[in-house]
Amino acid sequence: MGEGGLRGGTGRLWRRRALPGGLRGVLAPVLLAAAAAQTKRIRLTSTVTVLSSADPVRVFEEFATLDLISVGRAEITAGRGAYLESFPLFGQPLERYDEYFEDRLELLLRSRDETPSPGTELPAPR
Repeated sequence: MGEGGLRGGTGRLWRRRALPGGLRGVLAPVLLAAAAAQTKRIRLTSTVTVLSSADPVRVFEEFATLDLISVGRAEITAGRGAYLESFPLFGQPLERYDEYFEDRLELLLRSRDETPSPGTELPAPR
């Protein structure tokens, strides 16, 4: 996993939302952490992290942890997404779709901006 991206010259590994065979619900940071353990240079990102129905603080924490594990190779691609099935599951009215995204994007960015760089507190992994 991941080495194909290096051989193919992309330099990135994306984890898409729906995996082949209909496998869903697999956490992108978990799969990307597995790729981080097997690679050294490839960038690691999800194709899109749907903020409209996700907890932005948890998203930030998961990707910040992945960034530590991968020594700075993690990227968050945040967006609205095309799948709306999660809204009814969490009791969220679709009329507030734009509002949810804007609020959560602001919180994700604030989490990023207000979190001290881990390199100032911990030695870098070798």
